[in-house]
Amino acid sequence: GLAWAVGIPRHLKVYPVDVKLIWPITKVRGKPRKHHVPDILSIAAEHMLASAKWKAVSWRSGTKGRL
Repeated sequence: GLAWAVGIPRHLKVYPVDVKLIWPITKVRGKPRKHHVPDILSIAAEHMLASAKWKAVSWRSGTKGRL
């Protein structure tokens, strides 16, 4: 039940948990879409995770100290 983020670049685009995939609005001309699109825009991981409470965790000791 824990939320976590490890080793991702801060500028990586992410979606919130409640994102839904919808069919896009079709144009009058052109091929019909084959894939769904998200109903909201993505944002940088840094902005989404900025308000979260963080705690440093050590999972083992390595050759240069705790990891």
